[in-house]
Order: sequence, then C-alpha cells, then structure tokens
Amino acid sequence: MESTVFAGAVMADGSGLFRRKAGQADWEPLTKGLPERVKVYSILEGQGGALFVGAQQGVFRSDDGGESWEDISAGLIELSHEPHLRNCILSDDLTEGMMDLHALTVRAEQPGTVWIANRMGLFVSEDRGDNWREFGIGRFSELHYGRDLTVSPHDPRVFVAALSDSSRGVAGSVYRSDDSGANWQRIDHGISIDSTLMTVMVSKHDPNRIFCGARLGQIFGTEDGGKNWVSSPLPEGVEDVRAVACL
Repeated sequence: MESTVFAGAVMADGSGLFRRKAGQADWEPLTKGLPERVKVYSILEGQGGALFVGAQQGVFRSDDGGESWEDISAGLIELSHEPHLRNCILSDDLTEGMMDLHALTVRAEQPGTVWIANRMGLFVSEDRGDNWREFGIGRFSELHYGRDLTVSPHDPRVFVAALSDSSRGVAGSVYRSDDSGANWQRIDHGISIDSTLMTVMVSKHDPNRIFCGARLGQIFGTEDGGKNWVSSPLPEGVEDVRAVACL
C-alpha cells in the first residue's frame, strides 16, 4: 500500500472513510462492509498489511487494502453483556459503550495483537480482532473512560493510556504499564487534569519524554518518565484538543 493514504472525515452531511492511491487526483469513499456514515477515530496497519479501523460504531478489519471491510466487533458486543460494561448515551442500546472505539495500537513484535481504548476501558485481541478480552483497568484506576492508548517505540512491553471520567469530564489521568498491560500505575504526579484527557504521546527519541493533551486546552509533559510534570495551557477559548506530538 505504498503511497496510499486513508482518512476518516466528518462532513456536514455525515461522515466516512476515504482512500487516495498514488496517481489518483480524488479521494474515493470506502463503504463495502462499513456502516453508513461511519465515524472513524483511528486507522492503523497490522499483520500482513491488514488494516484496522476504530470507529464510533465498532472496530473493522480489511485484508485487501480497504476494498472491503469485516466487522470484528462481535467479541466486544459479547463483553457488553457484563453489567459493568453496559452503557448507552446516544441511544437505548446498552452495547453502545463497548462499540465506541477511540484508539487502536499494535506493536511490531506481535502484529496480530490489537489493543484498543473505548468508552468502557482498555481491551486487547490476540487474534486480529476475532476475540477480545478486558485488561481490567478498574483494578488500578477509578477512571475508566479510555480515550488514547499507545505503545512505547522504545520498549514493546510499555503502554501508556489516557483515562478520564467521561467524554466531557472534569478529571483525567495518565497510566503506564511496563508488562504489556498486566499491571498499571498512575504517573501524572503533581498536576491536576481538569478535563477529559484526549491524547498521549511517547517521544520516539526519548522514552522518558511523554506529552498529553486534555480537551479544554491543558498541555502537559514529563522529561523523566513521570516523576515531574510541566503544564503549558493553550490560549483561552480552546474547546477541543485532538492531537499532541513531541519530538
């Protein structure tokens, strides 16, 4: 898929997933196997060139470069039968919370393993999305709403997660696992995150450099792996932070 670009977009008349190949002047909509007006949050490449999309309507996989998509949310729906994973806000469907995907990540050492963050927490599939299991982040954090999840580019065992109380919340937290998700520790010491934590990034140049962004404009980071943090709020009036990058 060299020189192929994918984009998820929200438009006035809906939303969708688009692709542009090398030499193409225009973007083509991708629809086969996807819900109508799919709202995409994350796109990534996994094992053997498989593509994964995390959306507000679930998680989808393509093995043919995006020509067609398979809904691999069945395991998430099954988990939603657990009382603590039942949730609805926009409808009366109690599977809604588990289907609201916010982040996807994979690591080169286990390309068939897919890690996700959704409204109900953190989950993993070890067979390309055919089956899913819960990390049980509630054993370590009072905040369960998962907005972002990333694997360190320096150590495939290290994951960092952005957790909050809700999508328009008043509290957030940064959690780190050094053992592939078996155990988690909170690392945002000495600061107060006052809105939903939307994004977290580990620098590719320094494993101890981690920066985050909260929805209402609070940008903060650490240069020593979480021992000390510095907050740098954006100008007043910010309503929605979506991405942060640190070099």
